[in-house]
Amino acid sequence: MQIKTIVIASLVLLGFNTVKSQNAIKEDAAKLFAENNNLKNITVDSAKAWKTGGVVTLAASQVSLTNWAAGGQSSVSANGLLSLFANYKKGENTWSNNLDLAYGVIRQGENKNWWKND
Repeated sequence: MQIKTIVIASLVLLGFNTVKSQNAIKEDAAKLFAENNNLKNITVDSAKAWKTGGVVTLAASQVSLTNWAAGGQSSVSANGLLSLFANYKKGENTWSNNLDLAYGVIRQGENKNWWKND
């Protein structure tokens, strides 16, 4: 008989906990709905309609072949990449701008000249 009483009491307590948590979720949803309505009233400035960014990459490598029976040449190379974007979006108007610049040079073997490779 005590087990039955413990089980019933546990179910009643769990039921109260569930009811309490559901009310908290409804209150949170109401707050989020109110915040969402406030965000809809914010006007977008034309400066905020632009999104800009980019990536700059610099890399260098060296290959040294000493007493290499299979052949080949030692080399030194350097590469750079610049990738920029500026995108505008306001209402139904959009404008996309991209700029990609890459440059690379290499010097191989006994030759002292640098050659463009990218």
